[in-house]
Amino acid sequence: MNTRIFVLKARASLGMTAEQFSELLDCAPRSVYRWEAGTSIPSGDIVLSIIKLCKDKEIEIKVL
Repeated sequence: MNTRIFVLKARASLGMTAEQFSELLDCAPRSVYRWEAGTSIPSGDIVLSIIKLCKDKEIEIKVL
């Protein structure tokens, strides 16, 4: 799974808007839009934060 799909699936599974997601990740909403568009990728720390958010909410993102 590429990072773009991972971010899209994680945010959708959490049921959050890009603005809500960005607030939890302490980044700008435009960063989330760029990750989801595939024009940039999140840092390793952000990816780990997304994984932790999903884990805390007992959401499993399946990697194919």
